[in-house]
Amino acid sequence: MRYRVGVVGGSGYAGLELIKIILKHPEMECVAVMAADVVGERPLGEIHAQLRGLSDINCIEPDMDRFLSRELDTAFLCTLTKLRMSLCPRSWSGACA
Repeated sequence: MRYRVGVVGGSGYAGLELIKIILKHPEMECVAVMAADVVGERPLGEIHAQLRGLSDINCIEPDMDRFLSRELDTAFLCTLTKLRMSLCPRSWSGACA
């Protein structure tokens, strides 16, 4: 079984490095990427040249409903702490630190 994962903050350095790890991991599949500086959809290879040819996934603009509709097993939040805490349900706050 491969875990379906998503990345919030995929246009930054931490997001890039995490996506590279996920793409190489045999038990993970990156199925959703979201970034605040994306309007509409953009291929990951246009945002990060290092990812050209490695993934056909598009990075989407901020839309949590659309992001979560990808039936994720987990999501990684590569964002500033203040934003990260606002995205996590209160009951998950320890996991979002």
